[in-house]
This record gives sequence, C-alpha cells and structure tokens, in this order.
Amino acid sequence: MSAPVQVVPLYRSILHQARLLSHTWSDHTLLRSHAHLARRNLEPLLPRSPPCDPGPSSSRSRAPHPPAQPPLLDDDLDLQWPPSTTQKRIKRARIHLRHLADANIGWPHAVKRAIDIAYARRGKLRRDALALLSPQPSSAPEEQRYPRRLRHKDVHPILAHLLTTQESMRGAAARPQHLKRLPPPYLPALDDPVLVKFGKRVGRTRMANAWRKWAGAQLKKVILPIDVQVPGGGQAERFRGIEERAASLDCPLPRRLRSGQATTTAGANAASSTLRVDPGPRKAPSPPYLDHARAEADRLSSGMRPQAMRKQSLRTHGWSRTPKDYARHARARRRIYAGLLEKSPLLRLASTAEAESVQASIDSAVPSAPGSGPRGGVGRDPLGLKAQLRDAMDRPSKASIGISEHATRRRGPRGAAPGSERALTDQEIKFLEQAGIVSASRA
Repeated sequence: MSAPVQVVPLYRSILHQARLLSHTWSDHTLLRSHAHLARRNLEPLLPRSPPCDPGPSSSRSRAPHPPAQPPLLDDDLDLQWPPSTTQKRIKRARIHLRHLADANIGWPHAVKRAIDIAYARRGKLRRDALALLSPQPSSAPEEQRYPRRLRHKDVHPILAHLLTTQESMRGAAARPQHLKRLPPPYLPALDDPVLVKFGKRVGRTRMANAWRKWAGAQLKKVILPIDVQVPGGGQAERFRGIEERAASLDCPLPRRLRSGQATTTAGANAASSTLRVDPGPRKAPSPPYLDHARAEADRLSSGMRPQAMRKQSLRTHGWSRTPKDYARHARARRRIYAGLLEKSPLLRLASTAEAESVQASIDSAVPSAPGSGPRGGVGRDPLGLKAQLRDAMDRPSKASIGISEHATRRRGPRGAAPGSERALTDQEIKFLEQAGIVSASRA
C-alpha cells in the first residue's frame, strides 16, 4: 500500500533544510529565497484557515480548524498521464527538498546550485526578473493595426546594454546592429543573392518567429545583474555583502604560499602562516531546533556515498569525490562566493544633466506612495531585484556593467589579449605584505 503524501510536513521539511543551510553559511538570503520558492510552489495545496470573525467576547479566539484534505498517494503521482498540476507541484517540492539536503551534507555542486538559485543566478527567480527586460511589442501608431504577435519588438536600453556587453553575457555578446536587423540564420543577410536579385521581402510572420527565437537564445546567455546602483541612492548592499564574504581573509594561506614563505623567510614565526584580519566573534553553536534537520539531511538526500564517486560518469556531471564540511573551512566558503561574483555583475546607472531634469519632472508629476521605493515590498520578490530593475527601467540614465575584483575569473573586455597583465589591487598588495612575500617598499 502506498504511503500518503502530506503536503504540510513536506513544506516544513523544506523550511528546516533551508534554515540549516542558512545557518551554516550565515546568510539569511538563502533562507528567504528558498522559503519563498517553496511557499510559492505549494501554496495552492496548503490548507487555508477561514478568516476569523472575532465577537465582542472572544477577541482572542482562534479560527476553526480547516477541514482535512484527502491525502495523496504515491501511486496517484505515477499512474496519471499527462501529470496534473498537483503532481508537478509535489514532485517539484520533493526535488527541492532533495537538493537542499544534498547541499547540507556538503556536496559542492549542490551547494553551488542552492546559492545560485537563492541569488537569482538560475531558476525561477532569474526567469521572473528577466521577464521584465524581455522585448515587448511596439506601441507606435503605425504598428497598432497589426496583432501584438506580429508587431515589431522594442528593446529597452538596459537590455540592449546587457546584450552588447561582454561582461554580462555567457559567450559572445550581440552586436548593436543585430538589434535592428537579426543576423543569419534567423533572417537572410542584406547581401543575400535572393534579396539582391529578386528583391524578396521578409514577411511579418517570419520576422516575428525569428525575433522570438533570437530573443530566447540571447536571454538564456544574459548574466542578470545582482544589484543596481543608482546615483545618490547609496551603496549596493547585496553586491557589497557578497564581496565581503568573497574577500574574507580569515583563512589560512594556500600551501604553495606557505612553502614559498618558509624558504624565503627563514626563522619566521609559525603563526605568520595564518593570516587573520579582525576575525570577530566566534560563531555561536548550532541551535537545538537545527539538530533534527541535520539528522534528517542524510535520509532526505540523494543517497550517494563517497565510494560511488569513483565512477567517472558521476564526476563528469558535477559530483565531487567526497562532500565538504563548509562550516569548518572558511576558504571553501570564500571560493564559493568568489565564484558567485564571477556571474554577478553590478548594474551602474550614471545620470546626465538632461536625464536628471527629466527624472525630476517625473518625480514632481507623480507622487511616490509610501513603501513604493526600489526595496519596498517583497511579495513575489524576495531579493528586491525586480523592484530595482523596474525602477531602473523608469529612470532615464546611462548604464554600465561592473565586475568585482574578488571574482574568480574576471571577464575582460572584448578583444583583449589573453596574456595581458594588470596592476595589483590594494587588497592584493596588503595580502602579500602581511604574508611576508613582498616588502612594503617593493610593493
């Protein structure tokens, strides 16, 4: 007999694993994002309490318990085809729970996946934010006589800047002329023999289909900005927070630097092999309510053992040989956030004099409601990124892309030489001076 599927315990298990992952990494964004995704997925299946109508004598009385829903069986989830929406939601929740359990055990690929989903580098949060930037049908008067599907598409300047900047694209960036006329094979080139000899015109249906395919392929390669910095709006807190985690020096020196330091500086103190800069208070012990989640992580995970990691087929798909204890290794956590910075550019908006005058007239004409700022309200936006992008789209300004200096591999400008050298940053010079590798006068 199949076991019934209880939706509320499944939802609570996801919250427990997300809370454990957030405590391990000391990052509340992980809990907020994964709890939002779990709630958004299972909300139609969770029991809802009817609104309570408190009387004059029962001001603190609770609402009556909702009627019990019939439990779902595992056989019902496998025999129905095509699967219903309920089946898809439950299976999606089970996959989410298994991925979080794998991340809590310490598998590196599961940890990277959980952090990427929480910071909108992939998954539902990224698709929701990209939906704001997608090309929209033109609202020009000459296009109104055509259906919306056949109208020419308007590309927002922010999306055009992201598509044509190498730092914000995975792979080759699009060229500015591609936004006016699509390149082959989507549309024939202007010097195509058929167009030159016969003057064949490209119809609107073919143009609309080509735009849909081209835009879908390009949006998959766009690296969504992690934060938006507006002039006079303060620092980008989310971007600076990831930088602080990636630039943490509270970890031992690499082995190659320790061996080189031992040969160059004879008789140096053994304590100098560890570089610490204001480590701060020690991390508090784990709360008791996380012990159950830690014990359940092994049961809820994928069940892979380190002995099975000897297979090359598994390692090629991202599985490491053994899981890592990220709670004890500060350098491993720093490398994860440094890799996150590589795919987390910062969108800077630089206002000009004309743009500032236009924005001032808009602000004076449309009064802002309380709590309607770029970070106000996170109903379906746990990061506040959609509100920031919406505010940036309404603000006339020039955009630029910035990459952190603490990223694992910085993306250089298009056409730069692969072996081009760059100057050391202030933090790298400070790191080398405190490690004793270079002197202050030489730096």
